[in-house]
Amino acid sequence: MFWEVGFPLLHTHTMAVVVHFDDADIAAGADREEHSLIGRLVGLPPALHTVKTTLTRVWRPDGEFTISPLELGLTQIIFSAQSDLRKVEKGSPWIFPKYMLVVRSWVPPSPAVAASLLWAPLEVQMWGVPFECFTAKLAQRLGSALGETTAPTLHRSDVSGGLYFRAEPVLDLAAPLPVEIEAVHVKAGKGNFIVKIKYERLPVFCYFCGIIGHIGANCPRKAELEDDSPRYGRFTVSEESGPEIIEDMLSRRKKRFTWLRAMSQKPPSFRLAGGFKMPRPQTPSGVLVEQMGLVWVPTGWRRVDLGLFR
Repeated sequence: MFWEVGFPLLHTHTMAVVVHFDDADIAAGADREEHSLIGRLVGLPPALHTVKTTLTRVWRPDGEFTISPLELGLTQIIFSAQSDLRKVEKGSPWIFPKYMLVVRSWVPPSPAVAASLLWAPLEVQMWGVPFECFTAKLAQRLGSALGETTAPTLHRSDVSGGLYFRAEPVLDLAAPLPVEIEAVHVKAGKGNFIVKIKYERLPVFCYFCGIIGHIGANCPRKAELEDDSPRYGRFTVSEESGPEIIEDMLSRRKKRFTWLRAMSQKPPSFRLAGGFKMPRPQTPSGVLVEQMGLVWVPTGWRRVDLGLFR
């Protein structure tokens, strides 16, 4: 390390100290950045040591980690194991009853970074779509109306049996949560409908203004609202869940029924291995051999998943 000392100049009356350094002097800092995430706690978080206790229980890390406060309300999380860092970054946001933690790969703190951490993907359910509108294309339109989103998926509720779209749009956490989408057909008076938005997980949020981070009793915007009755409630968070249905399942099922209707009245017999001869179907609708899962279609005998027809 080299030092250069400047002497006072007559016209400035200032002294400057110049320090020269190389990569070896900052290697530890660069390594720390590679093992760090920058995050923001949104809502009503407790003290950081309590937050760390909760995160340790949820993350179950392979190594150690520290969480430290930064300026602008940000936090730095340093991991000893890269596997923990990747898992935590991929799982963001981490949602708890009173707060949520949004993280991203490390960048130096700045107002722009602080603002970017007020945007996060939230798991939403879209209810009220007419049966004939359950298509991947419309689902993408609905999800994109909320924000940038991954491909929505179709689900059936284990509770009510109803169908709904599920998506993860990136939403502004400082803005009121959207609760409806008005779907309007381009042709006037044809097939308009309202889609209800329900959230799978949310921290504390206001039933009046719909913003995460406070409750109605402490709402700073309550006096500004034209209607002082709550516009949100427990119904904003869904209590239903269910398995994903393959998006083209309905179309594939329709195709298979079309095959059944198009069956030939006189299909050829089909000799299976072992000398067993399939009987010729005698009815226009053909025959389903449930024991073997075989059905006659115009192109021949096909093995199908008969569960789709029950």
